[in-house]
Amino acid sequence: MEQGRKNEFVQLSGHSGAFAVSSPWTILKRRDASESHELSAYRQLMLQDSGMQQFVPKFHREVQLSGESYLELEDLMQHFSNPSIMDVKMGCRTFLESDTANPELRPDLYKKMTAVDPNQPTEEERRAGAITKLRYMLFREQESTTVSLGFRLEAIKTRDPESCSAHSRRLKTIKTESEVLPVIHYFCAYNAAVMRSFAARLRELKSALEKSDFFARHEFIGSSLLFLHDASLRAGVWMIDFAKTLPRPDGERLQHTVPWTPGSHEDGYLIGLNNLIRLMESASGEYV
Repeated sequence: MEQGRKNEFVQLSGHSGAFAVSSPWTILKRRDASESHELSAYRQLMLQDSGMQQFVPKFHREVQLSGESYLELEDLMQHFSNPSIMDVKMGCRTFLESDTANPELRPDLYKKMTAVDPNQPTEEERRAGAITKLRYMLFREQESTTVSLGFRLEAIKTRDPESCSAHSRRLKTIKTESEVLPVIHYFCAYNAAVMRSFAARLRELKSALEKSDFFARHEFIGSSLLFLHDASLRAGVWMIDFAKTLPRPDGERLQHTVPWTPGSHEDGYLIGLNNLIRLMESASGEYV
């Protein structure tokens, strides 16, 4: 992978140090030796799920480099020339069920919450001066569009660094659909053809997911959709980040279309996908 393209992606994703240079067509993504969920997900998708394969980077192999394990993946940016990039975090929650089990009251998380919204704590929480990790995580999700829309805009990069910087600073404050739409318009360069291409690709993805046994039996937590387009109007969307993609413990199928409740393992992935399709189509309809 060319150093420039690698740096662009690393800067966008916020994963500095997690990637290494590979061939001109692949990228190496470091994996934590203590977890194998992402490796397992890629292996199963490559071997068992032909429908989803076209929507994820091709997995080549696991590589050992300087004593660490890396996944060698297709470099998606090789298909584009100086692309604009958007990372969209999918689902109605970005934390694992296991993260909710600890009942410990934590003053540090109480301080973090009140620093954002002093009016958020209940009277009981004010008296304790502390909250549980679950309470903090639910609050954090509600401060974005994760709960309300089933996705949140995580990061963008366009060919105009100055204007992109201004839009990027606003991403962390977006809480409503009306605030999402201007960013979609901007990212797509106000071009209806790009928006329609994205909408069509998202519809194809939805169809593949609804037919996938792998998707039905796994919760997708912290996974993203990577949007790419360039000046030639080439556009594409891929699923990335499967480190928290876990099989449902009881082996039953998930709906992916309902909000999460503790113990349900639902992630709301299709809620977010449906909203993205609707918003892309709505945005494209504003241009002739």
